[in-house]
Amino acid sequence: MKKILFVLFVLAFVLVGEAAGAVVPRVYGLRVYSESGLPQALVSFPADKPEALVEELDMSDYPVRSAVFAGGQYYMITSDDGYTASKMYAMDMASKKIRLVKEYDYKYDRAGNILVVDMAFDEITKQVYAIGYDLTDAEVVGGDIDAKFGLYSVNVETGEFVFIGTQNTMPFVAIAFDSDGCLFGITDKGALWEINVRTSRPMDEYHTTGILPSGLQGMATDSSTGKMYWASFSVVDAEAKKGASQLVEISFTEDGFCSHSIKGNIKDNAELIGLYVDPDPVSDGAPAVPEAFAVAPAAEGATSATLSWVNPARTVGGSELASVDIKIFRNGECVETFAGRKPGEKDSYVDKVESSGLVEYSICGVAGEEQGKAAYSDIVYVGVDRPGAPVSPAAVRTGSGYDIRVSWEAPVAGAQGGWFDKENVSYKVTRLPDGVVLDPGSKTSIVDNAITEAHGYVYKVSAVTAAGEGTEASTEPCLSGPAVTLPYVMDLQNSDDVNMWSVYDSDKDGYKWYVDNNWAGTYENFFRYYPDSKQGGGLPADDWLVSAPMTVEAGKHYVVKYQIRLLGYLYPVDYSIFMGKGNTPENMTVELERVEKAVNDIVWEQRAVSFKAEEGGDYSFGFQVKTANPIQLYKVEIREIATLDLAAVNVSGPTSGGVGVVSEYTVTVANEGYSTVDSYVVNLVDENDNVLASKKVDEALASQSVAEVLIEWSPESAGQYTLKARVEAEADGKSDNDLSAGLSVMVLNAGSWRDINDGKSKTSIVPFYLQYKHTTTQTIYTAEEVSLGSSTLEAMRYYYSVLSGNPAPFHARLWLANVSKDDFGDKEFVNPSEFTLVYDGMCAPEAVKTGQLAFVFDKPFVYTGGNLCVMAEQSTENVVPSMMVYDAYKGSAANGDSYRMVLYRNNESPFEYGKPHNGAYYDRVNASFYVTGVSGVEDVATTGDTIDMSYSSSTGELVLSSEASLRVYSLQGALLASFEPSVSFDLSGLSGLVVVEASNKSTRLTRKVRL
Repeated sequence: MKKILFVLFVLAFVLVGEAAGAVVPRVYGLRVYSESGLPQALVSFPADKPEALVEELDMSDYPVRSAVFAGGQYYMITSDDGYTASKMYAMDMASKKIRLVKEYDYKYDRAGNILVVDMAFDEITKQVYAIGYDLTDAEVVGGDIDAKFGLYSVNVETGEFVFIGTQNTMPFVAIAFDSDGCLFGITDKGALWEINVRTSRPMDEYHTTGILPSGLQGMATDSSTGKMYWASFSVVDAEAKKGASQLVEISFTEDGFCSHSIKGNIKDNAELIGLYVDPDPVSDGAPAVPEAFAVAPAAEGATSATLSWVNPARTVGGSELASVDIKIFRNGECVETFAGRKPGEKDSYVDKVESSGLVEYSICGVAGEEQGKAAYSDIVYVGVDRPGAPVSPAAVRTGSGYDIRVSWEAPVAGAQGGWFDKENVSYKVTRLPDGVVLDPGSKTSIVDNAITEAHGYVYKVSAVTAAGEGTEASTEPCLSGPAVTLPYVMDLQNSDDVNMWSVYDSDKDGYKWYVDNNWAGTYENFFRYYPDSKQGGGLPADDWLVSAPMTVEAGKHYVVKYQIRLLGYLYPVDYSIFMGKGNTPENMTVELERVEKAVNDIVWEQRAVSFKAEEGGDYSFGFQVKTANPIQLYKVEIREIATLDLAAVNVSGPTSGGVGVVSEYTVTVANEGYSTVDSYVVNLVDENDNVLASKKVDEALASQSVAEVLIEWSPESAGQYTLKARVEAEADGKSDNDLSAGLSVMVLNAGSWRDINDGKSKTSIVPFYLQYKHTTTQTIYTAEEVSLGSSTLEAMRYYYSVLSGNPAPFHARLWLANVSKDDFGDKEFVNPSEFTLVYDGMCAPEAVKTGQLAFVFDKPFVYTGGNLCVMAEQSTENVVPSMMVYDAYKGSAANGDSYRMVLYRNNESPFEYGKPHNGAYYDRVNASFYVTGVSGVEDVATTGDTIDMSYSSSTGELVLSSEASLRVYSLQGALLASFEPSVSFDLSGLSGLVVVEASNKSTRLTRKVRL
């Protein structure tokens, strides 16, 4: 979370350029503030003279917050409140016509809650991106806004924002793509950084300008030279609200370095945004744009139009014209040229077209060899048009069986704004989802009496004339047809299934359930209720989501399962689930479940309620929200269940182990039935259904609840196993879910797991850096850390968790080497020729199950007792935005640590020895090795001075003669407990014969102790 500190000057928008040969590029942008109080406007100036700024178009009616030039269009985000996005507009750069792309509703649209800082266009991928602060969960503290800073892709055709990622490292004030498609940003400290466009995270710092930006900024790249321009605005006198605006040129060299220079002060210290550089502008000698250009289509569908305008009197540079030629264009093609027209006079032309259609006219002046910019008309329809959309379409049940009455009013305009034949209109009605066509003739209503299936029916209504079928209008869904036969499973990816649910805003506050997606990591569709809540608010609400009717039988048992996601403990929700004979709130008469002050921390939570149908019939099921706080719902399932039914959901645990090594596995058991189960047995079985371990559970398991049962297993022989869990309960009415899916486990020869590091911090850098296609790391663990004599290593583990995203499988290779080198002080990789390849295969992270990456080596590695170096390589074709963090020791120079890891990362090619790497680090990731060839920790030799050790069985206290860290192992080598350096340790929570290991910088002592 970052603090957003604003100096709220208005907004501005610029296009930047630099001389290219004899032509000086022209810079355009939107002026949103100036010290002389000039209005918002599209402005321009030569790239070498920012003080020569001129106005191109008055933009006073558009409170623009951010803008970007892409494909000849300016896309502009306006803000009604000065913060969050209200609308997206598109302005054609040639014609200066502005159209609305999207109006944002903050209750339903992600962008409506985003304070957009800047936007950029990637010429290579043709994709627009935006940076900004998501104010959905923001807090205001002392006038500062505390919110997440994120990167978004923007669909400029629809105005939709798609979340990519957040970063809490540094806020950027302006962004632009270079000619190679790399995204760069200026930080709030005036530094230029490259940004990872797949994750939003800062990558490398390229340059520091020394300019401290404030307010809104603009940045763009000149496509002809590759130079980047920044319209910087900084505060000179905050109290007087006085700023300074400069055009900064940033140049890149082939070796990746860059420099900057100040091209000059921007006129009136204008604050500019949305920069664009036109590398080939119109010259000063070209005629100015013709004025008062208008087009009037002929009446009654005639195929002609009258054009009128005022001829330009001066050149772009301000010189008077003696004569001017006028070119007339229809849909981009020149259809007429008038030579020698008198400058400054009114002129006109009647254009006849061959057939009806949409036409865009433009005209421009020509003087000598110079052609000026064109004036453009609105797109008009010339000739006979098709009908527009029928008005007020509606679909309502008639009350007679399943019949639906569909009605509408006649269209009032042509489909494309032209004249149409209102006297000879018939209608076409298409029913969805089955596509049945109804024919009402010239009537404006029809009764659909041919419904045989349950759907939320939508009717598409269109008018038809001799010119063709007009624009369709759609009714709202109307639910009809026989009841659904259970089981029912919600599938909101299908619009037909969405229409099976009816939404009711019973409290008439404007907030209601709606379908959303791509929020908080969920890309599937789900139902969302998102009122304008205040933190901790508990205002009453009455909003319903009601299903289509479904048939239940008297005396049978059923369950309503659903997944719910809430917005954290500050926003508790009261809700109820009902059933009733009808699909309106008034019909909801049987309350199945009432939940008060429900909370969870923005995670999907499976919930369920079971019931017995006292009376058979067709029932709808309703979800009622009673508190005006956000709630999300999906994956609703309604089905019949058995009286008693236990299911083995899954088994999880270590995927590698050793003979005689005790491993603990977690079996998830679910009570899918209606009745509570008092006791049951869980067996761990192999692929041949041989019981490997068993446990009886005497704790009651309620209907639709889940239990996790821990079972220990000590393998008796090496080999590949497929572990499954089987659950047994008396009178279980369903047997097809008693056996879980299998877990593949490799059991190695007799040995033990040894931890060679025990850091308590997290790092995202090693060993697999999934933000890139190719990464390679080398990490050195010293002999003291490994603390093993000569031995054989047969497997290893890393310990991780997922910080963001969903890590995809990747190709991993591991090498080990016995090395004399004990650090990377020289910042050079160990030659790969010294390594032995021990693993080559795919790796599929499963954080929710084990939080471990386990690798059983393709061949054992002989460790000789010295320093051990691990080289880890990762490669993937498709980078999935995600971040894994690993348990690690994070060292520092202040602690006297040395560089213990080097990193290579690249999106183009894998690591090759001799290539430059990306840095050396103090971090070293925690790792464990499976060791054979030694008989366990009891064989580790005592080194250095003796540490005296005493243990009191009555108190459970172990005392050392000098300070040391302590670890406690089972006889098989499993780590039971570890302690920070001390002289006294409480071991009262452990029992039996164990091995304790005390160590400090000079001494390591291992001893068996009976606790």
